[in-house]
Amino acid sequence: MLWVLTCRDFVALVLMISGGTKLVGLRRFVVVVRNFQLCPARLAQPVAYSLPCLELLTSLALLSEWSPRLAGLLAAGLFLLFGAAVAINLLRGRREIDCGCFGSSHRSRGLTWGLVGRNLLLAVSMLAVSVLRLRVGAEHPQGEHQAEYAVSYAALLLLLTGVVSLLLRLKHRFDELQGGVTI
Repeated sequence: MLWVLTCRDFVALVLMISGGTKLVGLRRFVVVVRNFQLCPARLAQPVAYSLPCLELLTSLALLSEWSPRLAGLLAAGLFLLFGAAVAINLLRGRREIDCGCFGSSHRSRGLTWGLVGRNLLLAVSMLAVSVLRLRVGAEHPQGEHQAEYAVSYAALLLLLTGVVSLLLRLKHRFDELQGGVTI
């Protein structure tokens, strides 16, 4: 059950950071939502204001164990929604818009199928956590330090994800500087 706690805590940290950074740059995030062209323009602001709040509430629900199965399913739903939004725009040929991941930036990160894959992986992991919760119940694992280990592992996974993301961005930037020639 330690991996369930680790996965849950990792996703909670991702949602907390993502929701928090979107709230800090809320005006820019409204533009991101509008650029995805998935809802009428008049709904872009309410959607942009709601998504970060929903991410933060889901994060708190995951960490509080208020309803672990429901929180896991809600997290999976968010990641499926984000993945679908990116996939729809990629299928439309719209790769150059800001993904809005972890807030928005002035410089577009662009959309990739890797973003779709990342969101699907996170959704599947949360579905697996929810299913395991259904099978074994919401009991805490035995051992007095299991929760601390889970938080440590989740933080390590988050750090590793950030390092991999940074390396991929650096490689992409290096490729741009080389005129598109890949190594």
